Amino acid sequence: MLFGDNQPQVAGGAAPALGSCTFRVILHGPSAGAPLPDLNELLIGCGDWSFIRVSFAGQANGTLPNGSAAMLQVTETGLLVTAGVANPNSRVALDGFPAEHIYIRAIGH
Repeated sequence: MLFGDNQPQVAGGAAPALGSCTFRVILHGPSAGAPLPDLNELLIGCGDWSFIRVSFAGQANGTLPNGSAAMLQVTETGLLVTAGVANPNSRVALDGFPAEHIYIRAIGH
């Protein structure tokens, strides 16, 4: 554990690490204005819709394992369609989420 406390620790009274995030999904669908599919259906590949890009960006304040205050930033971008047609030996083909940023740093004194 590099950041925050786990569920048993929070249940025991530790303060949870709280933050905010944005989850963005870009889709290809059957027609403009068509009703959006259920996210679970997309994840298992059902229906006429497909992912183009998925991204997540979040930040939170919490603690390090030594108890000092810290902040966390996470950014992930999935190029799912590109990964399927890229050179099989390229980083994008081997990792559908090639753009990653995970940053944890102490804050305060």
